[in-house]
Amino acid sequence: MGNKIYRSPSWARIWTFTDYDSKGSLQLIVLKNDKGSYGIIENVFVKEEFRNKGIATSLIREAIETSRQKGFYKITLTCSDELTYFYAKLGFSWH
Repeated sequence: MGNKIYRSPSWARIWTFTDYDSKGSLQLIVLKNDKGSYGIIENVFVKEEFRNKGIATSLIREAIETSRQKGFYKITLTCSDELTYFYAKLGFSWH
């Protein structure tokens, strides 16, 4: 058996959010299923010298607000245990 490569379906999108000075960014993977569209936050990154200044918080809030405006029924993410408090402050919970 050989490996198969599947192309992304036409309804899958990746949106990138970047702050004005390119100090940080994140990606929102947009997918769709029977319930509707939803987002997965990935690759949250802030340059080391600009961390703890609210950049990641701002980017995540923008991704959440954009998702609400687009009618997504959920937003998910995965993170390391030491970052759960950070994401909990932004309204995320673990199931």
